[in-house]
Amino acid sequence: MKKRNTKTKQVGRWTRKRFRNDIFLTNRQNEICELVKEGLSNREIGKKLRLTEKTIKFHLTRAFAHPGFIKKKISTRTRLMKFMCDCEKG
Repeated sequence: MKKRNTKTKQVGRWTRKRFRNDIFLTNRQNEICELVKEGLSNREIGKKLRLTEKTIKFHLTRAFAHPGFIKKKISTRTRLMKFMCDCEKG
């Protein structure tokens, strides 16, 4: 029997990585959330990843629409940063 990798999940044609707890996000969404945690603005994230500010907003909007984020009431950058820091502490 093949052991299932619990760190990734196949959704359609995209592979999603475990973000925190029961939340799976795309690689790009994970990357952007990590940069938000560092305190970067959408414009700074865009420059760093060579994406437009509108694209960054799109990825964050899609991440905030994730059922795990809705369940935990994570709908702003500030709540996202707090959630990520709390997860690291334990």
